[in-house]
Amino acid sequence: LVGDHRQLPPVFTGHENTMQELIDQKEENPADNNENDENNNLLTMDNFDRFKKMVTSSLFKDYFEQAPQEIKQAVMTQYRMHPEIMGVINHFYEGKLKSGVEDPDKNKSHDLHIKSTKGLKFIEPSNHALWIDTSKDVNGRNFQEFQYKSGKINPLEAILIAELLVKIDNKYFEMGFHGENKKDIGVISFYGHQVKLLRNVIPKSTFKSIKVDINSVDNFQGKEKSIIITS
Repeated sequence: LVGDHRQLPPVFTGHENTMQELIDQKEENPADNNENDENNNLLTMDNFDRFKKMVTSSLFKDYFEQAPQEIKQAVMTQYRMHPEIMGVINHFYEGKLKSGVEDPDKNKSHDLHIKSTKGLKFIEPSNHALWIDTSKDVNGRNFQEFQYKSGKINPLEAILIAELLVKIDNKYFEMGFHGENKKDIGVISFYGHQVKLLRNVIPKSTFKSIKVDINSVDNFQGKEKSIIITS
């Protein structure tokens, strides 16, 4: 067995959704349901509760925690991310994660200098994990995500991300990235409806120097990008 119960639960790859998302979709679109479809009839919260140990991370967690010490080992050295990004998630691992990246400031540098709309420092090469406050709009009014059908959306975040990607694209183009030599950027969200909104707002075909992959957190498992923007 190989796994990590501190990360995301399994994805139902047939539909590339979690069980909860599939059930929500079924309830949203009753006209699409085929009463003779055995698989469709199994998508109920009762069945989810019955088989919860199989469709969440808890089964692996039980196996790992109950296994004798001599037959288990947690791999705590990671080579994927800059130590500053690792610090964001290390509290899920009791601070035991270690970075194996040599000279991370050089080998994991994004090399971007992007100023804010007011001309202030915003994104610098020394910043690797950046939190952006989207609780107010450009006029200073309070703004929050809101419920949309079975999920949540945040139009302000979608617009800000689209604008940021244009700035990143222009900067990398100035650095000589274009054609076959483009930077890979991932835009991810925890909500399916926000993913759809981001895809509608972000004009991927106009980018000159970046390749943008917009998807849910679930579908990003295992992928690696130069930059990740999380909505």
